[in-house]
Order: sequence, then C-alpha cells, then structure tokens
Amino acid sequence: MTMRLDRSLLRPMNPAGVAKGNVAYRRVLEPSMFLTTWAFVDHVLLSPGAATAMAAVADLGETYYVMTARARSRRVRKRRRSRPATQLPSG
Repeated sequence: MTMRLDRSLLRPMNPAGVAKGNVAYRRVLEPSMFLTTWAFVDHVLLSPGAATAMAAVADLGETYYVMTARARSRRVRKRRRSRPATQLPSG
C-alpha cells in the first residue's frame, strides 16, 4: 500500500473541524484500503498558529504524525510538544 502526500491536492477543511486558522485536508486512504481495524488516513496541513477542533469520535482512536516543523497538542488536561517525525495521540 502506498499513498501520495501532495500539498496541491489538499482542500480547505470543513469549518466544523477547524478551531482556528487555515487547515487543509485530504482523505488519502479510504476504509476500503484496510484489512485491519484502521479506518482511514488523512493528510492535514495546518498553517502556523492553526488548530483543529477537539471532537472525539466514539470507538475511534486518532493520532497526528508531525512530519515537518514543530507542533503543540492539547487534549483535555494533557499538553505535548513535538518535533518533526513524532506522533501526537489526540486522546
């Protein structure tokens, strides 16, 4: 299985999923691609200072993988900072 993370294919995220700033998004791998409990893989690009909305989905785990730059994560009472090539669980 391969995927193409191409910024030119990203589109603005639905406003309900954006807390602030500019967030671009694309579903890269659909559920039909998986033979496991994985549901999908999204490519999300946040502009500096942008944030996605905090919305937990029942029975679905979520994680962000920081590819470049740095990120801060805040979920409930947990705060995390990351560098490139790190994972930020959202729960």
